[in-house]
Amino acid sequence: MAANRDYTIILGTDSWRLGGVNAVSLNLARGLLAQGIRTKLLITNDPLTKPTFTMPRPVGVEIDELPEIRWRGWPTRWRLLCEYLERCAPCIYIPNADPSFSCASPLLLDSVSIIGILHSDAEYHYEHLRRMGTAWNAVVCVSQEIARNARMMNPDLSPEKIIAISNSVPAPSVFPSQGNRWKPMLQMIYVGRIVQHEKRVFDIPEILSRLASSDVDFTLTVVGSGPDELEFKNRVAQLGLPERVIYAGVRPPDEISKMMTDCDCLLLTSDVEGMPMVVLEAMSVGCIPVATRLPSGIPELIEPGKTGFIVDIGDVDGFANVLKSLAENTAMRRTMARNAWEAVATGPLSYGEFIRKYIALFDQVVAAGGRPPFDRERGPARPHEYLPATTPARIRFRLRKIKQTLMKITTGR
Repeated sequence: MAANRDYTIILGTDSWRLGGVNAVSLNLARGLLAQGIRTKLLITNDPLTKPTFTMPRPVGVEIDELPEIRWRGWPTRWRLLCEYLERCAPCIYIPNADPSFSCASPLLLDSVSIIGILHSDAEYHYEHLRRMGTAWNAVVCVSQEIARNARMMNPDLSPEKIIAISNSVPAPSVFPSQGNRWKPMLQMIYVGRIVQHEKRVFDIPEILSRLASSDVDFTLTVVGSGPDELEFKNRVAQLGLPERVIYAGVRPPDEISKMMTDCDCLLLTSDVEGMPMVVLEAMSVGCIPVATRLPSGIPELIEPGKTGFIVDIGDVDGFANVLKSLAENTAMRRTMARNAWEAVATGPLSYGEFIRKYIALFDQVVAAGGRPPFDRERGPARPHEYLPATTPARIRFRLRKIKQTLMKITTGR
């Protein structure tokens, strides 16, 4: 059946850096390719979000890049994007969390369909939808909570245009019982950006300090990097815990999966997420998630006490108590690890179901041929307020970043 699908899927990203959005794109690309559907990753090289820490390029997935242009206007960049996508037509463009280039959506010919994805319940994703929704053929929300919010905030969009599809990851067909976990020493892992904003990484040293005070034997592996990495390390050292923490740096997804297989549990201290890929990745190999109580994603993933634990945001004592109970009960760890794996390996959160739902949406959008409910508006580009098409975007962007930094300093986040 896939041989009759005469379209190409183009998954956009501003850069190939560590993060859940790129992990979703890579999993989706690999699943679609396995079904015989032409799929590419497109790196747009947005000069305003050039990352310091990049990931190794994935193997087995075709990657194209737009040329890096630093001193030309955004209309030039949008033209290059349009020319690339129209050469790939008929195609479906998924801009993901690349708001600078998705501004060009209304400029694209009808031979290019566009599906936006809201990867988180952070405000900038909802702003992205408010600004671009009518220029997209459909919108995927990674959780039911995000879909409800998106419909409520955008009554002008047809409800049929907003679809909830949970993220997923490939899970081993057999429960991974190997590895070094389930020993008396509790082995934990944190994977993600080392940043206080949204991720609340400074809660982690406090959690570890409470575990140490309770005579819990543990180690924590930190995978990732970020702007608050030095401060994080300083806090760990000040609490006398440097020998308990292993800093692994940025690692490719396949290597992270192997590291999770050796760990008992995953820590997620965030105050904002969508459908966190890192939780799915951990559960898929039997690594028990201990995550914050968020309205989006977490309630759909974790069954408290069975497949993981949910703790209130900022409740470091709550985290420490849960982790202490896991450390003291090896049998509970084994049972919950298997439950977590089964939740992702089968059922509605399975990888096969994730790919099937996306393919069904692609087929619907293409079959509609631009007719309701999967129609979209054409017209001029729709830049964000920090990205005007006719003024120096870099200057405005830097001013915006300075304002955000000052807000973090004054609020302590």
